[in-house]
Amino acid sequence: MSEEYRYEIKFILNDKNYSVFMSWLGYETTAYKRYEDRLINSLYFDDISFTSVKDNLSGVGYRSKTRLRWYGDKDKVSGVPTLEKKIRSGRLGTKEYLPIKSLEDEINFLSLEEIINRTKKESEKDPLQISSLHPTLLASYKREYYEDNYNLRI
Repeated sequence: MSEEYRYEIKFILNDKNYSVFMSWLGYETTAYKRYEDRLINSLYFDDISFTSVKDNLSGVGYRSKTRLRWYGDKDKVSGVPTLEKKIRSGRLGTKEYLPIKSLEDEINFLSLEEIINRTKKESEKDPLQISSLHPTLLASYKREYYEDNYNLRI
C-alpha cells in the first residue's frame, strides 16, 4: 500500500496538439525519455450502480477506482499483475496495491473469467477485496514515459 500522494493533471491531445506538445517537450524542456514505451492493460471493476464511473464523469473531488493492471503484450508480460485501488482527492492521488501472484506469467493465456476468479480469490483477505465488484471495462494502450531534471513525470 502507498501513503504517498502525488499531484496529477491529465490532458487530452488530438494529433495536431500532440505533435506541438512533443516538439515543445523536445526543444523547450529538460525532459528525457525515462522508460521504454510499454503496453498497459487494465481491467476495471465497479459496483452494480457504476459508482466509480459516475463519480469520475461528474468530477467528484474525492473518488476511487479499482483495477487489475499489468504491463506488456501477449508475448511478454512484465512483472506481476497488480490489483490497484486508485484514490483521488482533488488533484492529489495515491494507490493501494495487491500483487496477484497466481496471474504472473499466465495472464495472457487465461480466459477473462479465470482472471477474474483468481483476482477475487487472492483479494478475499485483503482490504482491497473485490467480492462485491464486477468487471466493467478492459482497456489497453501504449504509454510513453518522460521525466525532467526536477523529477516531473510526463
